[in-house]
Amino acid sequence: MTPPNWNVLSDAELKSAVKSIIASSNNETQVRRRILAELGYPQEINMIIYIPTTEFGRTARELIRELGGSIMGNGAIVTATMPGHKYVISI
Repeated sequence: MTPPNWNVLSDAELKSAVKSIIASSNNETQVRRRILAELGYPQEINMIIYIPTTEFGRTARELIRELGGSIMGNGAIVTATMPGHKYVISI
């Protein structure tokens, strides 16, 4: 099966698709594989992944989730940047 052509997505659609992939993945490798397989996106994505281990970190994660930030399926807080068509996309 041929992956979809990410070039037909707007930057906003690409950002939304990547956020959805992050939310339903459990590790960085899975995120990267799915972005390539499901979107056909060939470029590098810079990610910072933090799994909270303290009460402060877990509270921060819930605030980030409530504010629309990216939380991976395993509970990790994720920030990412990637080249879009017009802009650098920040997730």
